[in-house]
Amino acid sequence: MKTDAPTGQLPKRQLEILQHALGVDQYGRGQQYRNHYCAGGEDVADCAELVALGYMRSFQGGVMLPYYNCIVTDEGRAAMLRESPAPPKLTRSQKRYRKWISEDSGLKFGEWLKRKPRQYPFEYLDPLVFWGAE
Repeated sequence: MKTDAPTGQLPKRQLEILQHALGVDQYGRGQQYRNHYCAGGEDVADCAELVALGYMRSFQGGVMLPYYNCIVTDEGRAAMLRESPAPPKLTRSQKRYRKWISEDSGLKFGEWLKRKPRQYPFEYLDPLVFWGAE
């Protein structure tokens, strides 16, 4: 197994294994919707080292999963979050495109860019607060 990181940091492949086992992206973002990894081939040595570090725990998979099966421990989750790089800065255009996707307005991107945003001549007031209902 190659160690391509300085002491105190996880090698890149081990970080990728922790991220994949938890179902997050390469920056550690996303819902951690799973917690398992079935290692085979070259990954077995990396997983065995993660188990030795206390970042993963191995278990017997039985007949259905005859691989080296692991789950990530709380220490492994903390290490993954600590070692994951920060996501790159988005440009103004990238932010605008992501805003268009999240709005799901039904407009094509070009149409969405040309629309006039609503301009209110006054500050929005909550009707319940305005009428004293709260």
